[in-house]
Parts: sequence; C-alpha cells; structure tokens
Amino acid sequence: MRGNDDQQLDVFSYVSPEQRVPQDHPLRTLRAMTDEALQQLKYRFNKLYATTGRPSTAPERLSRALLLQVLYSLRSERLLMEQLDLQLAVSLVRGPGFSAFLCGTSLRSLRLELLTQVPRFPVVS
Repeated sequence: MRGNDDQQLDVFSYVSPEQRVPQDHPLRTLRAMTDEALQQLKYRFNKLYATTGRPSTAPERLSRALLLQVLYSLRSERLLMEQLDLQLAVSLVRGPGFSAFLCGTSLRSLRLELLTQVPRFPVVS
C-alpha cells in the first residue's frame, strides 16, 4: 500500500523551515519544480502500489531524498542517511529551543561574548 506524503512543518520548534529559509533561496524554486513534477507522476505512482496492506514510504519522499543525494554529491544512500543523522545530532546538542537559538547573529555573538567573560576563580590546592 502506498504511503502518504504528509508534510510536518514543525518538530519541537516555533520556527518552521518556511520561515527560516529565505524566499529567494534556490532550493525553494527546486522544491516547487519537484513538487510539480511529482504531482504529474501521482497517477503513475498510484498504479504501482496495492490498495491494501501496510503503507510504504511515499515515492515522493524517496524521490526527494534521491534528489538531495544527487545535489549534494553523496555517493550512496548510506552517506545521505549519515548526513541527515548528523543534522539531527546537531539539533540534539542544540536542544529543543531551536527558535531561541535562531536569534540574530549580533545577539548570539553578544551572548557568546558574555559567556566567555565568566570570572575564573583561582584553584586552591
């Protein structure tokens, strides 16, 4: 059975990718072109899958993943998954307050400067 191509915009964040990625970013144009092409293939995809059974990964998602693999010159699906895992690991280290982390660069650099000016106490032996 064919899986759904549901889009989840937010995952533990108040800032969606739509708000974060600049409007003139080239991947936005590419995403629109890809969505249009996949929409035209929807009927063919439907014919390839059974109507009953366990839903599979949507072919649209697989196609988008393959496109990312090609765009970023990743030699294999394994490397693509490693890159995605790395991005998730960065999110884990950064913490769930993603939107707080995304403050302007001047404010973030000010916070970092304040953190580096923590007074150091002498070590007593």
